[in-house]
Amino acid sequence: MAEEDCRPNVVVLFVQDRRSAIQRWRVDRPDFFAGLKPAQIDRLAAGTDPVAAWQIIRVKGRDGRPMGRVDSDIYDYMVNQQAVPSRIASAIEIDFSASFVLIEQKLIGNSSLVQLADYAAMRTLASTDPQAGDKQRLPTILSLFTSPGEPVPLSVTQWDLGYLTALYDTRLASRARDQQRAMGKTLERDGE
Repeated sequence: MAEEDCRPNVVVLFVQDRRSAIQRWRVDRPDFFAGLKPAQIDRLAAGTDPVAAWQIIRVKGRDGRPMGRVDSDIYDYMVNQQAVPSRIASAIEIDFSASFVLIEQKLIGNSSLVQLADYAAMRTLASTDPQAGDKQRLPTILSLFTSPGEPVPLSVTQWDLGYLTALYDTRLASRARDQQRAMGKTLERDGE
């Protein structure tokens, strides 16, 4: 349990109407969308996916210090003055400082609290594709809202846990290709 005045970093919201909730928070709680561009927020509000999920991402140098942001009329870019070029490791680390999942109440249906919590965990602990449940040949809790009428796992599956384990076993400063290779080896090793 955290201290009394802690700031949550995983937020699961159940709302009546996704579009109006996001539009209201844009004004009342802009911190919910820190780092997102207005067009990204517009897509969250207008999306056709049954659930909206997003992460507030912090980009840091490999040594953990925050990177400077430069805004101009033409470009929006980061400046990494602490980088030592390397072909082996990335000069930056990307961290989730907060993750949000917004679920419209009408979608809950007969979903159990365990299913909702496990679905939210998969969407907040990793940046997942909202339609991944339909495309995945292995059973996954990600199919909770995308496969109406189909049997849905009662909780996270072995594949879900294997994916999260593999993801969090990789180095933060890994390049995407190296991270994917390491995740594949972890999944193979663990029999997923």
